[in-house]
Amino acid sequence: MSAGEARARLFPEREQPGPAYPDPDWDAAHAELAEVGATPRLPRGEYREERAARGEAAMSHDRLCRRYRQFAAGGSVAGGVGRKAGRNMEVDWSGPAMSLVDPATGVVSKVYLFVACLPFGGRGYAEPALDMKQDTWLRRHVHAFESLGGATPRVVPDSLKTGVTAHPREGEVVLNAAYEDLAARA
Repeated sequence: MSAGEARARLFPEREQPGPAYPDPDWDAAHAELAEVGATPRLPRGEYREERAARGEAAMSHDRLCRRYRQFAAGGSVAGGVGRKAGRNMEVDWSGPAMSLVDPATGVVSKVYLFVACLPFGGRGYAEPALDMKQDTWLRRHVHAFESLGGATPRVVPDSLKTGVTAHPREGEVVLNAAYEDLAARA
């Protein structure tokens, strides 16, 4: 007999129409993942808690991620932006500020995380900073270029105030002079 027939005989209570693990609310999960500081573990934890509260089994993390990718590929969620590999490096300050405690003095300082990503290369760079001033921002770019082995033809910042003067609804962003100068030298 086939594996399906054997399973039906051994576990008749499990034979039910429809999927063994109903999908969560993908739209809500997608909105939650878009929030600052969100990780895939947050919606996963909520999904497990909801299923446990109803006395139902939850799908594994791997299956949940695979089903979400299938959902996203189906067009219900905006897909990726078409880009050519090696053309862009995306940069930003990531998430909320963190705290750094000096073990010698106990002084607590705010720490900001600079991140740079090569979208198709699967490579990234992150470096903490004690401020988000322009010279710190530019120095982090230089460190990212060094770490990643060179500069890309385009550096794509989010609409942050450190490097962008204006972000019009249509057209290109307007960079400040120091950021333009760094781009010319890279």
